Amino acid sequence: MPDQTISFICPNCGINLTVPANLAGITGPCPSCKTEIQAPQETLESSFSVAAPVELPKVTRSIFGSILWPIILVLLGVMGWLFLNSSPKKPEKKSSRLNSPPSGIAVLLEKKSSLEPLNEPNKNLIAQPPVVEPLPPEKPVPQVQMSAREVLDRFLTAKSFSDRSSILETQTPQFELANSCLATAFPSTRLVEIDIKDRDSSEQVIDIYYRVDFSGTTVANNAQTILIRKRGNDEPKVVIDPFLDTYGGRLAGFANAPTDRSRVFCVIVSALAVGGDEIVPNREEKFTLQLLSRAHTKEIARAYFSKNSSIGKLLEDDSFRLSFGKAKAGTVTLKWNTEENPKLPFLEVTELDTSGWDR
Repeated sequence: MPDQTISFICPNCGINLTVPANLAGITGPCPSCKTEIQAPQETLESSFSVAAPVELPKVTRSIFGSILWPIILVLLGVMGWLFLNSSPKKPEKKSSRLNSPPSGIAVLLEKKSSLEPLNEPNKNLIAQPPVVEPLPPEKPVPQVQMSAREVLDRFLTAKSFSDRSSILETQTPQFELANSCLATAFPSTRLVEIDIKDRDSSEQVIDIYYRVDFSGTTVANNAQTILIRKRGNDEPKVVIDPFLDTYGGRLAGFANAPTDRSRVFCVIVSALAVGGDEIVPNREEKFTLQLLSRAHTKEIARAYFSKNSSIGKLLEDDSFRLSFGKAKAGTVTLKWNTEENPKLPFLEVTELDTSGWDR
């Protein structure tokens, strides 16, 4: 029976190998790459023929055969190596893994090698908060101020003190204001018009005196003078103390009965050269001061002062703002005189300022 051979390829380096069929299943080193390989079990015809095959003597499975066969394999490996070196080398097969795109782990390792050490994180890789451009400052909305007449109309039509409190200029305590005539609605008006407009440029103050006539009130309260004052760039305010003295009845209440204390009032004053009623002691030595809510109206009360007093001397001075028979807004300090004749007490003027309604 002719000898058979097995041809196969080294799975590691790709060299073609041919061994006798009786070496099927035997493991040995590849003569090219020295990798331990196993000859396949099946027998195949040699893929190429040898011109003069060498007949090897039959060797029985004996101790001698176990020694000879490794020598034969070594000789075959040497012959195969010589054959490969004498023939053109086949191009090495590249592993399909090299042609495939790098896996995620390989990419991560490649990137990791270019990064800084883990204990020193790269600041450029830390997410930075987005830069927010600051908004331009909002332009202040110009406040539209009420005019003096609008402030007065709001004051006259308000129904309660809370509706009026924000537009008042006063030195009167709040609790007193809340319990005054300001807590209720006023009667309707028949007349509202400007009487006098006074400007003080040095203090940037504008005083506007309005004539106001109420409907359905007593004669004494019918005609009123209401002052609207504007200071600089501030909103106009109602100077409320004179209104409380006249319309609110504070002056009438003080003049109704003698008291030990003196009081300051803002009213319209008009000086008379006569000494007043017969009930006034030493009336020939006194001048009379009418206390009014508006010029040329019924007086609320009368007060007196001596001709030889400082006020009497001022009236005789032509440069004084007040003259006999003319009405003017003024601030007066009154007291009840009970010393000249305790049985005939009268209101006495101790101070008079006609520069305006300022306390």
